[in-house]
Amino acid sequence: MRQLSSADPNARVRSLQAIAERPIADATLLAECERLLDDREICLVQIPLRFGEVRVEAVGAVAALRHVLGIETPAVLDNAFFPLTVDRVGQLSRTAGIESSLSGPEGTIDKLRQLRMNGQVPTLTIRREPREMGELLDPNRSDAR
Repeated sequence: MRQLSSADPNARVRSLQAIAERPIADATLLAECERLLDDREICLVQIPLRFGEVRVEAVGAVAALRHVLGIETPAVLDNAFFPLTVDRVGQLSRTAGIESSLSGPEGTIDKLRQLRMNGQVPTLTIRREPREMGELLDPNRSDAR
């Protein structure tokens, strides 16, 4: 749980991803993950490179934990965006006339922060049903490897 409170958003994301894959029935852990539904910090969330908000990773962890705890309330994020590739951030930045003095992943994160601040990232509502997360976690499903 210490990683969920880390100052490093990448550590929070890795922890949330691990929890979503292997949730345990722990109400305290659920409360910590629910707190991160408000975490709008942008960081690298996937390889190949995709950048997004910590909270988008939290929604999957919350739904998975709710499933194992028998809570059927969906996890919902409004005004969220799915993780974006470097190319997509570049396209949006060029269209918006946004530049960064930083390079590499830090430059991409800087541009994405500016885009979000200016309302220039396409957003949507993300809804994760605990039941659906349970189906993904079920080792007996037909497409399980």
